[in-house]
Amino acid sequence: MTTSPALARLNDARISRARRRTPMTWIRGGGPANLLFLLPMLVIFGVFSWGPIVESVVMSVQHTNFVTAPTFVGADNFLALFRDPLVPIAVQNTAWFALLAVLFYDTGRWVAHGRAVSIVDSFNYRGAPAERVSVFPVRFTVLRWRAVVEGDGFIYEVPVDLSGDFDAAGGHTEYPAISSPAIDAARTTRTFQVFEKFDQLPFWTLLPVDDTVRVELLDLRFGTVQSPGFEAVAFVEPDHRINRVFFSFGAQARR
Repeated sequence: MTTSPALARLNDARISRARRRTPMTWIRGGGPANLLFLLPMLVIFGVFSWGPIVESVVMSVQHTNFVTAPTFVGADNFLALFRDPLVPIAVQNTAWFALLAVLFYDTGRWVAHGRAVSIVDSFNYRGAPAERVSVFPVRFTVLRWRAVVEGDGFIYEVPVDLSGDFDAAGGHTEYPAISSPAIDAARTTRTFQVFEKFDQLPFWTLLPVDDTVRVELLDLRFGTVQSPGFEAVAFVEPDHRINRVFFSFGAQARR
């Protein structure tokens, strides 16, 4: 059985890529630095999350009065729990409470979301109706929302408080960057290609930084232009080569 030249080249390329994935490649690619940045989060998560979970599992098989030393009782605590006639009642009450809380909260949020969209959409912006209106809750409240109005060549961000009157002039206007060679160069990177598929409310910015251009693609569902949430960032050289590219989960200093 013979192999076509194209298939052979593809297999050689896969083998070559596999060979390049070595510990030295990981080190040169910034692996230790990434691990160092993750270390505080891992330590905090382990101490304050997994630590109590492990301690709870250990205490579940012990008998203690928190005065004398605990004694190992195995599964006796679980057997006593299942024999308690009040446990099924407690489980039923908790389930009903959780179900009703979710229903009331989601229903109220759905109604408030529709109300916020209709209020914002009833105004004109820069002399024309909005092309699209998106609203997002501020934290966990159902009364305060952040609206993003899309117009012809601009977006308008404005707060919405359903407990009071809507101030259509209380927001600010932002202008996305138009297509440019720097944006085209950033779009060739894997980071921007993946993020563009995820981004449902994109906003492009261009910012000169020294001899490069900082290209940013924001997702306004998760932040504002002044305080971005999810964003892809690339530094593009004058000859359109990519100097650096990365993805950020929060606002980065523009330097």
